[in-house]
Amino acid sequence: VDNASINCANSSYAVCAWVYFDTLPGVAQVATLASRWVNSPPRDFALRAENPGGTVVLRVSMNLNDVATTSGVTILTATWYFVVAWFDSSLGTLNIQVDDGTVFTTSGVSASSANSANLFLGATDDGGASSFLNGRLDQVMLAKRVWTAAERTFLYNSSSGRAYSEL
Repeated sequence: VDNASINCANSSYAVCAWVYFDTLPGVAQVATLASRWVNSPPRDFALRAENPGGTVVLRVSMNLNDVATTSGVTILTATWYFVVAWFDSSLGTLNIQVDDGTVFTTSGVSASSANSANLFLGATDDGGASSFLNGRLDQVMLAKRVWTAAERTFLYNSSSGRAYSEL
């Protein structure tokens, strides 16, 4: 869906999802959780697992360059993970957190550029749907603001999960 209410260009945002991998991406492959990512810039974001090791990565466009923050958490199959990624425009940081653990940050990041990309869940639009997730998604949330540490912890709820409407 291409809609101004989900365009994250030039603003802070947060995206999160519960994800369960039936299989992990193979060498040089990607499994997308959620994205507003197109074949060439300008791009918005892509939250995805990349090989090697199934490490979850969030990407945001910085002019013509792609900036990535890697979680440092090795993802396994047959396990539910709560993944939160956010861009803080006031701090210029791109962040990712898995299961309410360590926050991994890349600094010096510019806001993404406006585009007309559709929102994809479980795939990326690279000129046609691709980079499919072989697994399950639950409680996917997109907000045009940064969630606080307390809000992220509340949503994780010691791996029991809560809905965004409960915040």
